[in-house]
Amino acid sequence: MILKSFLAAVGLTFALGASAAPIVNGDFEAGITGWTVSGNVDLATSNGGAFWFGAGSAEQNGNYAIAFNAGDAAPNGTLSQTFATVEGAQYTVSFNFGATNCQFSCGQSLLVAILGSESATLADFWAEGQSSGPLGSYSFYFTADGSESTVQFSDFDGNDTVWLDGVLDNVSVTSDQASDVPEPAPLALFAAALLGLGVALRRKN
Repeated sequence: MILKSFLAAVGLTFALGASAAPIVNGDFEAGITGWTVSGNVDLATSNGGAFWFGAGSAEQNGNYAIAFNAGDAAPNGTLSQTFATVEGAQYTVSFNFGATNCQFSCGQSLLVAILGSESATLADFWAEGQSSGPLGSYSFYFTADGSESTVQFSDFDGNDTVWLDGVLDNVSVTSDQASDVPEPAPLALFAAALLGLGVALRRKN
């Protein structure tokens, strides 16, 4: 009976933990580790004391972010990552996006898509980044249709690339089902289960 109770507590702990949908290296502080990249996508960092040519800041972006079409390259970059989901659960995608300093036509556009089973598009969202300063904050929702989903960021092929880049950072995906559960709760529950098992075994002996 004691063992069954313990296993039930452990199962609940991991069920709560599984409700989150973490993105690996969403702040790009580990480079592009965990992401699949194609086209003109670069790792952006500080430039002469500022951040990436006026886009973002060290406070907002740490040491690194992602730059699309850097070096006046063609705007054809994509960046994606697949993560675990629960079918029927709703998730929130959040990220920061903006553009570097420029004199004319300063906006940059970025298409964000969520791909589900068999690469079906579950949701898409256009982010319009403005020039210089802190990156803008964006978020949207989607409902998973299986055990995995993919977030994909695609540079708009009509973006101006002369002295102008799109900058992305701080990508996260969170489960709305876990929004009311404090993050430390699963660990606290696990610790309580271990403590309870120890007390029960001691009384039994």
